[in-house]
Amino acid sequence: MNRPMRRTLIRWTAAVAGLLVLPLAATEIPTPSVAALMGSGTLAAQDVLTARPGAGFTAGTGIQFQSFSFDEEGRTGIESISLLTVPLAARAALGSRSRLEMRGHWAQGSLVREGGEEVTIQGITDTRVSLSADVVPGIVTVTAVGVLPTGEDGFDQDQLELAGAVASDLLPFRISHWGSGGGGGLFVTAVHSFGLTGVGVDLGYQRAGEFTVDEATAGAYRPGDQFQVTAAVDRIVGGAGKLTLRLDGSFFRDGELDGTNVFRSGSRLGAVGSYSYPLGPASSGLFYAGYRHRSEGTFLVDLDPRPSQGVAVAGAAIRTPGLGGVLTPSVDLRALRRDDGVDQGWSVGLGGSGEWGTQVVTVVPTARFRFGSVGVREDVTSGFLGLDLSMQLRFGAGRLP
Repeated sequence: MNRPMRRTLIRWTAAVAGLLVLPLAATEIPTPSVAALMGSGTLAAQDVLTARPGAGFTAGTGIQFQSFSFDEEGRTGIESISLLTVPLAARAALGSRSRLEMRGHWAQGSLVREGGEEVTIQGITDTRVSLSADVVPGIVTVTAVGVLPTGEDGFDQDQLELAGAVASDLLPFRISHWGSGGGGGLFVTAVHSFGLTGVGVDLGYQRAGEFTVDEATAGAYRPGDQFQVTAAVDRIVGGAGKLTLRLDGSFFRDGELDGTNVFRSGSRLGAVGSYSYPLGPASSGLFYAGYRHRSEGTFLVDLDPRPSQGVAVAGAAIRTPGLGGVLTPSVDLRALRRDDGVDQGWSVGLGGSGEWGTQVVTVVPTARFRFGSVGVREDVTSGFLGLDLSMQLRFGAGRLP
């Protein structure tokens, strides 16, 4: 294998890491219930698409802007990284027991180097289409997922650096990639309640498609098939509070370059727990914390392995009526550790969101300030400041409770 291809493989395995498994936590208030945990695959996510019971059709869109600037641009070579995204999503009920859902984004990423040179990626991402059927209503659901290869790939070396930054586990960008070659999967979810306790189990299999590794290099890379298992349990405590625990694991076959096995991704194991509780007659609070471990990834060619890493998250939020709607101030902490000491660091996010709705549309503005530190390269660490602004529009979800 030639040296340029080796460098490309190293960058791409970092850039596609984010699409192999769903994130442990995002930046907004979690949804602490077994049904939500099993259905979304993530504890904390303020979704542009929110279904309400009995809604036959819901849709969502918006605009989201994130930007991070770095203190040590002279040493890191990077002044800032920003991402502008426009999410598009829709969900339609097919009778009383089935649902069809579509999700995608248009995204523009930008990396500005010291001296003002700018690297950009712009275009739509892959499109995710899923069909869910309640085999046993309220208990067993089967979901078939297809990922349409509508996203951009075949980047140059500078764009690969930007794509890898967007896929970072430390900087919580709204997307993790543009194009992954499509693919598909099948998931079976079972949930049940036993008095004050609810339990859920989810089993899934995903097969990824091929995509162009690098515009200057021949060959198509296909990430390894993914096997996923998730278990969640929640319990009512103290009459009104709720404790929730979610455990998950993802395991992978070898990734292939033109049919040759070249990379064995490390398995991922995660745990996250939360406690939600009432604050008066109309408000509620939430604490959550979690940890995800990724074991060492192994190149099946003469390259050093990808180091193992761990990501810890914690946060708190309050949801309360205010200004004619619902306000959700929140704080979160994220810390990343890698065995080689590179690309690790910590970040703190402070901010909140609001919700104002009618029977037709719900408007959800969000503002968040973020600061922290990241090890860009060996012995090169930089502080950073970030800003996250968004405006979401949800249609057909109904008036806020």
